[in-house]
Amino acid sequence: MSSLTLLYASFLKLSRLKLTSRYGLTLIEVLLTMSIFAILLGFISLGLSNMIPRASLHATGATLIADLRQQQQKAMAGEAQGAAAVVPLGVRFEGGSYVLFQGESYLSSLPASHFRVTVQEPLVVESVFPNNEVVFASGTGDIQNYSTSNDQVIVRNTETNVQQTITFNRYGIITNVE
Repeated sequence: MSSLTLLYASFLKLSRLKLTSRYGLTLIEVLLTMSIFAILLGFISLGLSNMIPRASLHATGATLIADLRQQQQKAMAGEAQGAAAVVPLGVRFEGGSYVLFQGESYLSSLPASHFRVTVQEPLVVESVFPNNEVVFASGTGDIQNYSTSNDQVIVRNTETNVQQTITFNRYGIITNVE
């Protein structure tokens, strides 16, 4: 065999070796992998960014529901701290807070008998009840001055405009939470 043939044969062996034992990644493979990770990271961050405001909204709604039920139960049992007679109990809604109070309606002149609960910003509590108050009758727990057109309390996030609506029936029972 000639030396030229041997040289050509060794070149072929070397070129096959290079093709089969390649190290590293091409630029296209790196860019494709990075774009897939960027898309996944975008979806994850969108899902998580809305989670904290929703959790805060639902926690505030749960606390409000617990306070409303407690006021109703106290009115049904005739419990009124410091009151001479059995009186109705209620909740007044004032945007960034709500007040648990005793009596037929909220009187700002009696702060000792009130308990104010402040909600975290950017949440607000709104009501379509007359005078922004839910008043539970003593003994029965029914909502005084109930109307089907005025039977909701709304907890709303002012930044995201997501809200939770709490609907009551005339007996003071929460019939729907959306």
